[in-house]
Amino acid sequence: MKRKILIFFFCCCIGLSLRMVWLEKNNINLYVTLHNRDILEQKIHNNKMSYIYFFKKDCPACNASKKLLNDYIKTNKVEIYAIDVNDDNFDYYDLLENYNLSKTPTLIIYKNSKEIARFEGVITKERMYKIKKGEFYNE
Repeated sequence: MKRKILIFFFCCCIGLSLRMVWLEKNNINLYVTLHNRDILEQKIHNNKMSYIYFFKKDCPACNASKKLLNDYIKTNKVEIYAIDVNDDNFDYYDLLENYNLSKTPTLIIYKNSKEIARFEGVITKERMYKIKKGEFYNE
């Protein structure tokens, strides 16, 4: 009887450990979180394509989009710069007004300082495929 209890306890410990590793793995962000308005503006106003991702930490749609963003970053070797709209280093209302944000998540793609695409709401595989193919249009 003691042996069965020990085996059960051991299996539970392994199961919980695996669950914690899985949760930690899925909570990793490969995007670069910016905490400074000047750096954000530098990223937008360079001569390259810039991906700017606006999110909230407590946003379910943002959390659902995280895995697809991470996969896109790994696969395409791009940098996506992220802004938590609730970050104390940014003025919330200033972000909403200057970047015309109506919801999170919002991914805005800039090229040569001009917005060329905007994706609002949950980022799906279909949207990421369109971004990869260069099929930009505002949604």
